[in-house]
Amino acid sequence: MKETRGFLYKPPTQSVLSKINQNLGHHNKSVNGSCSAFAVVAAVEGITKIKTGKLVSLSEQQLEVARPPVIVGIDANGQAFRFYSGGVFTGENCGTNLNHAVTAIGYNEDANGKYWLIRNSWGQHWGEGGYMKIKRDTGDPAGLCGINMQASYPIV
Repeated sequence: MKETRGFLYKPPTQSVLSKINQNLGHHNKSVNGSCSAFAVVAAVEGITKIKTGKLVSLSEQQLEVARPPVIVGIDANGQAFRFYSGGVFTGENCGTNLNHAVTAIGYNEDANGKYWLIRNSWGQHWGEGGYMKIKRDTGDPAGLCGINMQASYPIV
């Protein structure tokens, strides 16, 4: 498969994000601890689509995982993170207390610099349709909000 600027697939435009979220059943989870299950589901749905071409919709209860999925631990305590609405997030009041899990789906850069693209479990009304661009290559080994500290990926 050809990689496109760090994405496993061509990144969605804003106009198709709602369709993606609808097709993937953007699981809106705000219960403490459920973000890890969401990230597992999103990663397995994504890798299944990439490997088989078939989009399956899984619930956290249906999921049986033999290998760890793409999950990134992150510090989501800061107000700037919680109320992010768009652009490249630069981490105002962001620490490294990993208390949330998201799915990292790719990376890119724009006029504001390099960023990771992550999918959150807080629904499509958070961020950019449920997604966030978070600054990468900050010079800190932990990464912004601790994004480089704890990650898992699937081996299929």
